[in-house]
Amino acid sequence: MRHFDQWLKSLFEYWNYKRPANANLLSAEDVDAIASFLRPNFEVVQPLFDQIESVNCSSVSLTEEQYHYVDIAMDNQRVLCSGGAGTGKTFLAAEMARRFIAQDKTVLLACKSSWLRHYLMTRIKSDKLVIATTRGLPTTMRRSGLDTFDVLIVDEGQDLLNSIDLNILDSAINGGFSDGQWYFFHDANNQANLLSQMDKDSLDWLKTKNNPAVLRLNINCRNTGKILTSIQTSLGCDMGKPTVIEGPEVTEHCGNKKSLIDDLSKLLKELKSSEVDERSITILSSVRKRRSLLSQLDQDEFNSITELDDYKVRKYPFEGMTFAEIKNFKGLENDIIILLDLQAPNSLTDSDSRSLHYVGMSRARAKLYCFWC
Repeated sequence: MRHFDQWLKSLFEYWNYKRPANANLLSAEDVDAIASFLRPNFEVVQPLFDQIESVNCSSVSLTEEQYHYVDIAMDNQRVLCSGGAGTGKTFLAAEMARRFIAQDKTVLLACKSSWLRHYLMTRIKSDKLVIATTRGLPTTMRRSGLDTFDVLIVDEGQDLLNSIDLNILDSAINGGFSDGQWYFFHDANNQANLLSQMDKDSLDWLKTKNNPAVLRLNINCRNTGKILTSIQTSLGCDMGKPTVIEGPEVTEHCGNKKSLIDDLSKLLKELKSSEVDERSITILSSVRKRRSLLSQLDQDEFNSITELDDYKVRKYPFEGMTFAEIKNFKGLENDIIILLDLQAPNSLTDSDSRSLHYVGMSRARAKLYCFWC
């Protein structure tokens, strides 16, 4: 060990002599092959559950921009407020209800759909707020012991623009529509006629009631930029200015029935094996579950998806992956929407209704899958 460096040098010289430096060495192709195996080229992909979380964080902070609309509405006794899907009408209605309750006023929040009523009850927790459908309003008022309310707030008002429902609401407010305090949120241009026939004369009649303030919402705070662009491009409707982050691409499947079934089955397996919360997924169709594309799947796949009804919709978030008819899901939403049993928008004629497409596509907050038949 006294001259270890010399010994080591001799060792290298010996083996270099035994094997010339250029013999049996790796070629450039060998080096590339090994490098590719050990460190392949790859692209960082943000998983879907992480994209959904990013969208939800964006939309939560975005609702702050809606508060100035609440302040405008609160400065008026009567307001007709219109806006496309996702522009925050339900948010405004809920926030105004909270403020009036804080002023010790009796408040009625009215809508047409019993599903929407249950959904609103899960989102607004207050014993002082009465949430009712026009059909169930007489019974609700008897139970509450009230003859009239100080304030009326209407959500999804396009479903109530008819003489029968407006007369019911007129008698439920102190002073009626003429002299009472009311706030009517609607989207008459795009979502009308799904639950009931809209009478345009009724909207004109409402506008004559003591000069209500007219408010137009133009900021979309539900849908990602990609979903919003897809809806506006394919359906040509105004849903306000995009303000939520771009989000993941809208995925569209077209083809014959067999290819759609195969694609749908593959997608459901992928989502169930991913880290996405199944409660954040809702499948929407123009028909009942047993008549939809889902009915062509394996029985186990079919049975694993819960069909929402008037009772199951009372709990939000929903239990597991769910299914609903589009017309019943108006006013509701979920992170991921899978849309079935509708024609591709580019195959619709000028005379075809686009209401189901509009409502179905706009229910998605973060990710939209469309299976066009």
